[in-house]
Amino acid sequence: MTIDDALSAPGEPLPALRAWSTATLRTRLLEVAVAGALAAVLLILVWLRLRPDVASAAATPFFWLKALYTAVLAVVMLGGADALARPGGSPWPSLATAGAVVAVLAIAAGVEAPRLHAALVTHVFDPGGAVSCLGNIVGLAAPMLLIAAVGLRRVDLERPGLMGLFVGLFYGAVSATVYGLHCQDATFAFVALWYTGAIALCGAVGAAGLKLLHAGSRGEPITID
Repeated sequence: MTIDDALSAPGEPLPALRAWSTATLRTRLLEVAVAGALAAVLLILVWLRLRPDVASAAATPFFWLKALYTAVLAVVMLGGADALARPGGSPWPSLATAGAVVAVLAIAAGVEAPRLHAALVTHVFDPGGAVSCLGNIVGLAAPMLLIAAVGLRRVDLERPGLMGLFVGLFYGAVSATVYGLHCQDATFAFVALWYTGAIALCGAVGAAGLKLLHAGSRGEPITID
């Protein structure tokens, strides 16, 4: 069914769900990202708590480099999802770009590593800190992932699992960007390992979730050209 068919049917209002389509994907994902980021900020303020040194941290380059890293990944992943929704579009250039961005951070972490104190190295590989970082970032991204999965579950997608991967990576990167308001870690190694890992975990959740929802949805798939 197309949007023209739906609009021409007398007495049948267009369901709100049909706002989600391959044609409106970028807009819908951005809307959810904005709302989700604001909700994540609120959750940090009332649940995780704002880092106590946020004012002084914001005056340091690393605070913004960490945010820039995740924000760039978010932009790249959104581009990949949008390309995947378009006929003939390929998401692989976006994935390659993201790989290059991650590689740059990994190189920075490698250069930094010999200069780290033993206590910082221990902290980077502390299981408790890693689990906390992963869990918090995925938790902040979860509402966005859920809304997007529900919106996309009946959209006619050629590769729902791959779309879910890019959507999950996008929202994971958005969540990680906001999480910097709480996280006090200031090493490239920690960000390279656990921020990247959390974003990848969100991608896996998105891929599995959307594939399952898409396979289990009933009714005619929605396509709007």
